[in-house]
Amino acid sequence: MKKMVLTVMVLAMGTFAMAQKTPMTPEKKAEMLKQKEAKAQEHLAEMQKELQLNATQMDQLRALHEKRRTENKIMMEQNKDMRKMMSENRKEKMKQREAEMKAILTPQQFEKWQTQRQEKRQQMKERMDKKGFKAMDRQKLERK
Repeated sequence: MKKMVLTVMVLAMGTFAMAQKTPMTPEKKAEMLKQKEAKAQEHLAEMQKELQLNATQMDQLRALHEKRRTENKIMMEQNKDMRKMMSENRKEKMKQREAEMKAILTPQQFEKWQTQRQEKRQQMKERMDKKGFKAMDRQKLERK
């Protein structure tokens, strides 16, 4: 029970944190990319000054940073696909468990079991409302 409560709390905190993000406009995205590039250039300049790097070393560092940046982009895309696959897998397992329960239980028991599950979801929803979670956060949890 404690593990379940902790898991729900962690999920709720994560969804609450994600709900704070606003959609990014193309202008804002371009500005952020410029800031990120400027910060990278400042970092390289600082390294050159502190480590007294020559031009060849600076070129090698720039190439290394560019390589890391592309690798990170690739990793992020792979993780995105992996998360989507895991979500689909989780939904599939839930359907499978429900089918297994339906095979084990009588129709009346199965209906009662589903009703109890719905009641628990409703109670969770009410607790989340008390704690101030937004409807969007609840919808994310309900899908799971």
